Amino acid sequence: IGSGYVVKTLEAALWAFYHTDTFKDGCLKVANLGHDADTTAAVYGQIAGAYYGEEAIPQEWRDKCCLSPLIRLMADEITNIAEHYKDTSLDGMMETGNVGDSGTVSSSPHYTASQDYWNLKIMGFDKVEEDLARFARRMLPSPKAFKSIAEAEDAKQEIIAGYLGLDEQYRTAPLLSSVVNIMDGWISKESHRLNRKTRV
Repeated sequence: IGSGYVVKTLEAALWAFYHTDTFKDGCLKVANLGHDADTTAAVYGQIAGAYYGEEAIPQEWRDKCCLSPLIRLMADEITNIAEHYKDTSLDGMMETGNVGDSGTVSSSPHYTASQDYWNLKIMGFDKVEEDLARFARRMLPSPKAFKSIAEAEDAKQEIIAGYLGLDEQYRTAPLLSSVVNIMDGWISKESHRLNRKTRV
């Protein structure tokens, strides 16, 4: 049974991996164990993904992954970091004093993430996160809180317009859909309060 306890989580993930022959079957098997299903499925996904490869993940699942461009870029960056340091031994770093006090490697010259990564992270996903956080704060009682549903809807449309105005490479339909659903959920949850304020 999957749980938040690391040993049981790993045991459940390995059990599903051993008893199935495809990425999809194993993922469904481990998720359907219940309990802390998202954790066990995530661990399973790392193991099975490394074994079966990306193409084994159902296309319909990949299409619904709202952070897929960022995940792909992060995977590329991890590969690039490995390439950058592949000829650098830990012993060599220690001899030149490039290992920090905590034992972490800090080889020089440092690896610098690609411009594509920073552009996507800052212009795409960081912007969405900031917009949602600002919207969420205005849903709470405060001097800047929304005074009506109409005001909240206007703010939502501004966020959508800003997102659609980004470069195409920073946009994904699943991400936009998720953002809209989150804002609609907040508006629905607070609709009674906002309607009451409008009547007053």
